[in-house]
Amino acid sequence: MTPPPAFAFGAFLLNHATVDPAIGNVVQAGLSQGWATVVLMIFIIVASAGVSAPLLALVFGRQDAPGIYREWHICGSRMATGF
Repeated sequence: MTPPPAFAFGAFLLNHATVDPAIGNVVQAGLSQGWATVVLMIFIIVASAGVSAPLLALVFGRQDAPGIYREWHICGSRMATGF
């Protein structure tokens, strides 16, 4: 596979696999259009937090960003190995 199709596949596969079931659950819940909109907006905000957190650390703490990333990496490594 060439890089452009691989990029497109990787960019949308995870989103597609996550968003479709979320929308399906909201539709099956039988919420009104207003409440469904609120629920999906909350979902979007929470789902975006994983992507925006590293960017926010870089934007608002440019000088401390390498240390913050290092601490996140160490914490993630500890969690993966069970401390």
